[in-house]
Amino acid sequence: MLEDENQDKEIWRKVPGDYYSPSIHVTVSGGIGIDVGGLVIVLPVEKWHRFAFLAGELLMGLENER
Repeated sequence: MLEDENQDKEIWRKVPGDYYSPSIHVTVSGGIGIDVGGLVIVLPVEKWHRFAFLAGELLMGLENER
């Protein structure tokens, strides 16, 4: 395998075969990468979970203020 060859494993793509569509991949180091519009964010699964939890808490708090 070439040293600079991409070894990430794609696990989902919104439109199969369309490399501009949103996708999710797992990196060699075990991070989860999400690509939307060419912007890729890679985090460990625990940080993705924490992020989703905190975002949900924030949204619930904002809804309660209405």
